[in-house]
Amino acid sequence: MSTTKAAVWANQIRTTSLIDLGIILAIYLLPGLTHVLPVPLYLIDPMRLLLFLTLLTTDRTNSLVLAATIPFLSTFFSGHPVFPKNILISAELSLNVIVFHWIMGKKDSVILAGVASILSAKVFYYLLKYGFITAGFLGGMLITTPLGYQLIPLILLPFILFGLDKLRSS
Repeated sequence: MSTTKAAVWANQIRTTSLIDLGIILAIYLLPGLTHVLPVPLYLIDPMRLLLFLTLLTTDRTNSLVLAATIPFLSTFFSGHPVFPKNILISAELSLNVIVFHWIMGKKDSVILAGVASILSAKVFYYLLKYGFITAGFLGGMLITTPLGYQLIPLILLPFILFGLDKLRSS
């Protein structure tokens, strides 16, 4: 029986490592792809979309670690986002993970958990960003990405989650 548990654990570690490596590679390549493609990829919130891959395929701890570190890795590889925004985005993505898992614990609906967690994380992000701007930690406008672009993950997410959930359950 312990051999079976060890094999399952090794398979989970392998899956998590491959997904994490893929996400890090994607973050490394995104700035270059943004310059080549006609649509700036950052407008479709790739960090969040990549994070949702981990929400369905790895455990909560791994998702939280990635949520907290993805913005810093992005800055390391591409110089964007600037440091105060790293804190904002890390906090937003981390809350996204926490709310997603909280809702999934109460109601087994990945679409509800996904949409509700994004909406609550976005509200939190803008409240926190307003505080950063007011305190002088961050300059600029409160909303810099058009709201239409911010809706793209909410439109794509149900399809992505439904597809990933079907793959996971088969």
